[in-house]
Amino acid sequence: MAYADGTLDCAGDATLPAPAADVGPGEYVMLLCAVTIGAAYPVTRDIDYHQPPEVALLPEEVQRQLDISVFHYAYPSSTLEEVRSKRQDKALMAGYDAHCIHVSRETYWQCPPLGAAADALEVVVKHESQILPLFKVYFSEL
Repeated sequence: MAYADGTLDCAGDATLPAPAADVGPGEYVMLLCAVTIGAAYPVTRDIDYHQPPEVALLPEEVQRQLDISVFHYAYPSSTLEEVRSKRQDKALMAGYDAHCIHVSRETYWQCPPLGAAADALEVVVKHESQILPLFKVYFSEL
């Protein structure tokens, strides 16, 4: 998600962006952008998700949190501590300048299982110059 202050975040709880300085309580602003993509790799659960074998021995809730794609900054991880301690960029698939993936809140913003509903489409681009800010969109909670 792109915020008015220029920051981008998809890893956290993306229900609402952080309040902007120029709006009142309960009001928010998002940055609407155009994205230029030459070739986007479609991330899929069958091909791009692999868990280390030891993850299967962990409690189900922990397994769900460790169910991350090969493009996730913390891949591969077999503990939540590894996920929290790693922070590195992941390269895109060779020959592509972006990848796209349907994600779900229920799967910790990872690709949902086949047939399950997605909450958002995540697009990751190779370089910030591929993003053109267009408008600030103001809205409030209902």
